[in-house]
Amino acid sequence: MKRFTILLLLALVMTLVLASTALAGSATGGGSGMTLIYPDNMTTCEPTFHITTTGVPASFSTRYNLFVQVGPGQLQQIATGTSNGNLDVTYSPPPLDPGTSQTYAVFVAVFNANNLLKLKLSGKWTVTCEG
Repeated sequence: MKRFTILLLLALVMTLVLASTALAGSATGGGSGMTLIYPDNMTTCEPTFHITTTGVPASFSTRYNLFVQVGPGQLQQIATGTSNGNLDVTYSPPPLDPGTSQTYAVFVAVFNANNLLKLKLSGKWTVTCEG
């Protein structure tokens, strides 16, 4: 019985770990070891986005552009910036009205110490305000 309880507890912990990692989207740079982590689709009226990269050397620069979709195939830039090494950005767009959805996208470019483009990564997600 004790082993069964331990196995059940272990399965529950693994389920929670996997569920928490599913709350973000990611894009990898095919063998570069660099990854973009961006929000996954979410249900909230007051979203906050946390966008990060991993595996970017400190001597590299990371540039990002954050967009909101304003029409079919139309994006409007809402934020931009550059960091040395890994990116770590938090952004809170204006609240959504109840019963609406909004799609966002992020585009990231990683440049080496000589300012040569090494990698491009991107992600897209939708926020839905139920009500």
